[in-house]
Parts: sequence; C-alpha cells; structure tokens
Amino acid sequence: MYGKVESFEFWPVLAPDFPLLNVSGLHAPFTPRIITRCLLQDGAEGWGEVPCNTGVIRVLRAVQGEIAGTGLSSEETKATLAHVVARSRELSAQFALTDERGSASFDRGVTNHVRAGVQMALHSAVAQRMGVPLCDLLGGENGRRRSEVRFNLYLFFLADTAGSGLDYSFARAGRRDEFAAVREGAVLDAAGAVRLAQAGVAHRMPGVKLVKWKLGVLAPREELAVMLAVAEALGPQIQIVPDPNAAWDNETAIGFIRELKAALGDQLPYFEDPVPGRENMAIVHRETGVPLATNMCAANFAEHEDALSRQAIQITLGGDCHYIGGSDEAVRLSHWCAAHGMGFAQHSNTHLGISHAHTVQMGAAAATQDWPFDSHYFPWQADSDPTVKTPIPVAFGGICRVPDRPGLGVAVDLDGVLRLHQLYLAANRHGRAYQNRDDGPAAEVVYGGWVRPQQRANRWFLAGTPGQ
Repeated sequence: MYGKVESFEFWPVLAPDFPLLNVSGLHAPFTPRIITRCLLQDGAEGWGEVPCNTGVIRVLRAVQGEIAGTGLSSEETKATLAHVVARSRELSAQFALTDERGSASFDRGVTNHVRAGVQMALHSAVAQRMGVPLCDLLGGENGRRRSEVRFNLYLFFLADTAGSGLDYSFARAGRRDEFAAVREGAVLDAAGAVRLAQAGVAHRMPGVKLVKWKLGVLAPREELAVMLAVAEALGPQIQIVPDPNAAWDNETAIGFIRELKAALGDQLPYFEDPVPGRENMAIVHRETGVPLATNMCAANFAEHEDALSRQAIQITLGGDCHYIGGSDEAVRLSHWCAAHGMGFAQHSNTHLGISHAHTVQMGAAAATQDWPFDSHYFPWQADSDPTVKTPIPVAFGGICRVPDRPGLGVAVDLDGVLRLHQLYLAANRHGRAYQNRDDGPAAEVVYGGWVRPQQRANRWFLAGTPGQ
C-alpha cells in the first residue's frame, strides 16, 4: 500500500555568493551546498538542500544505498531516519569527523545535516505521492497552521574586493535595480549601509517589517552609529535586529544594547547572539532586559532546555531545518517553544531555492511563528539561482504563500542542479577550496594577515586585520 524508496541521490553544488563580512571571515564567491533527491517507486520525487562539508559527503555516500528499498509508512520513515542518525554517528566517530555546531558563524556538523538532507527529500517525496503540500504532512494530525510565512530582510557589510582576484560576477548576473547596484560595491560605513537598507526595502522586500544586520565586523562604536543611521533612515515602522555572531564580551554587549535600546525603543525588538555561551547570554539579558535570540548557543533540544532554565534566550532561531536535523525536527521544536513560552523563528544562511521552499513549508506547519524568519535568499541568492524553475516568491510585507502544488511546492531544475555541481567539481579539481564552507581563506586574500576570531584580542572582524 505504501510503496518503497527507489533511490536516494545527492550532488555537492556551489551556490553563488557575495563578499559578505562576518566575525568568521568573508564569504567567498561560491558557498558549497549539497542537494539531495529521493525518488519513489511510483515516480514521485522529493528534494532537500543542506550545508556541505566533506564529512557530510562521506557519510551520505556510505548510507545512500541503505535508504533505497525502505518503506514509506510513518513508522517506516521514522525507522529510516533513526537508522541514518545511528549510522552517521557511528561513521563520524569512525572517520574522526567534527560532528557539532561549533563556534563559527557557519556549521561544521555532520549528523544534523545528514539527517536533514535525507528527511527533507524523503518527506517531500511522500507528500508529493500523497498529493498534499509538505506542510500538511509535517503538521501531523493538525495539518498546517498557516498558509503565509513572513520573512525579514537580512543585510551585511560588504568587503571591497577590487584587485583581489576574487570573482563575484556569477552572483551579480541577475536583475538590475538600485539594490543590485549598491551590493556591487563596498558597504563599510553608515552612508553605505543606509543606501543598501533603503534599496533592499524598496526593491527586494517592500513592506518588510524587520531588517536584520550582521555585525561583528567594525569596532562596536562604529557599528552602533551604523545601526542608529539605518534605523533613522528606515523609520520607526521597520524594526532593527543586530546580529554580531557572539563577537563581543559582556561589557561591550551590555553597553551597546543599552544605548541602542534607549535610542530605538520598540524599534529594537530583540538582539541576536551578542556574546558567546548561555551563561554570558543570561548575564547580558539580566543586565539589559532586552530579549535575546540565538542560533549559536542552543543548537539542540538539550541546549534549549538549559538556555530556558538560565533565562539565556527568549527567542530561538533554531527552527532552521538544516541545523536542527530536518524540517520535522524544526516543527517539533516549535511545539516545545509554544509549551515553554519561548519565541520561535528560524536562522538562515547562504542557500538556494530548495532550502527556501523547505523553510516556507516548515513555517506553515510550525506551532507558532512569533517573529519573521531570516532569509538570505531574496537579497543575495534568488537572482542567480538555477536550481528551481520558479522559486516561491515574496510578496509585500516579506510574505511567502504556501504553493498549492503537492510536495515541496517548487519544480526543481535538474539541469540547473547539475550545472552547479559541475562548478563544484571544477573548483575542487586541483585543490579543496570549496569542499568545506570556510570564510577564512577569502578574508586572507582580501585582508592579508587576517587571523581567526580565536586568535584576536578583540573578536570582531577588523580587529583581525593588519593596521586595525
């Protein structure tokens, strides 16, 4: 009655990217991702997309043959995913792989991404076979909770890469408007940040209610001035959320947040990851009273429980399908948050249209959506993404509606996937530059002598460059 899985495949690909700055370095012209496909015996297919590293590739290669032939009932798919997790942990130990969230702004985990890559593809194939949108399957007995999912606009400082030899033209070959023009140059001061934010709101996400900005790049006093300028330029109807990726010590964070909150009031609704670790987050929240959010210090259920007991976070961005281990686990986390009074949203990273579609489906199934979800996709990847024929569009207010079609809701273009796979193969033919996500090498190219955060007296980006 239920049928079986015919095959499970995956392709490492390169997602076009921009010179985005963060505490861990500089985004290279391409970011490695892994796209997965699950084909059922009756022809239904599902797709997934997760971050790429050599550990994930190695484990997926080892388990992909074990997924073929598995059954499709609810209990059988649960057993398949449990088997994948057990095998991933076993193989990670055997291969001596790093299998944890880590302290970087990107993730080096293995098992969370392996499970997510299988689960996303498997469940979206089953939903297509059932003739329902994936969110209806993820929602279980209650089905979907909403048909619209709200997103914020996620902006960054941009490096000056002129003369570096790094070629970002692939990502820039998209539609032409004022935002595209601004993002082709450096954005390293308040004037540039204001131009980028105003163009992003006008041309990428009109009507958006919240703008998030990646900090941890300039000295904190400079970044405070930038945030004040952006908030004033956008007006009180748009909330501002800074995210320095735990770049600061407690004293710096407390001073920064107090001053920004005094100036912005409700225009600063929460603050993301100002300091490292749950103990420090609890101190900063206690001293400022401002709600704190994380995608760093709570990456699994046990860490969320500890964060709750310490009052370290009031909002989780752990609804990220990739980092929590799949869209089903993200939905489960949303129910935990609703039961414990914690706000629920989701973190984002450089990704393509398959990940965006999964985020929409998960958001529609989640018990609650307390804050707009993060999305790198519309300001950075959507213009140059060949992997989906028509991505789920964003409407006024940052709203994405759940498509009516069954399964994932988008038509994946296999030719586009394979084109990005060929880019991955070509880039790694004579080295390993793009096998693992790492923002350090591009930072070293542009800022010779750059050092990683762990080696700096001050952790923010420019504290690790010569002359700063």
